Amino acid sequence: MDSSTPANDPAIEALIAKEKARLRERRLRRLLGARQRDPFVIELARWLRYRPTPEDLKALAKRSPDRWAQGVAILMRGAGYTEALEVRAELSLDYSRLSDAELEHRLADRLGLSVHDLRQRLLGDHGARPALPAPTPEG
Repeated sequence: MDSSTPANDPAIEALIAKEKARLRERRLRRLLGARQRDPFVIELARWLRYRPTPEDLKALAKRSPDRWAQGVAILMRGAGYTEALEVRAELSLDYSRLSDAELEHRLADRLGLSVHDLRQRLLGDHGARPALPAPTPEG
């Protein structure tokens, strides 16, 4: 290391810490953008390290039953138990990525219809789809 930049120069240490934080933030944004669970698993491990004792939980339940119940609800969701609202929310789908045929099949299945019956209902009396014009000699 160059003698003009001491290893424990506070200004340099501050710059290094700032750069590390910026890189962590960039990685975190990338992981969250990719819908990765890694950031949450890491944070969960930190929280669990400081978990309350059984006596702490008992005292919390007596002192603040509403906060205790909220904690139970959070843990239940983490364990895979869901509320009806969450189930409905999880059924949402990005339909913009589906082909027309896949969308048609999913909608028919959801409504308990065949694709043919769905088309009949959607098109009503106009059951026939318009045909493409015949090619002309000019092309």
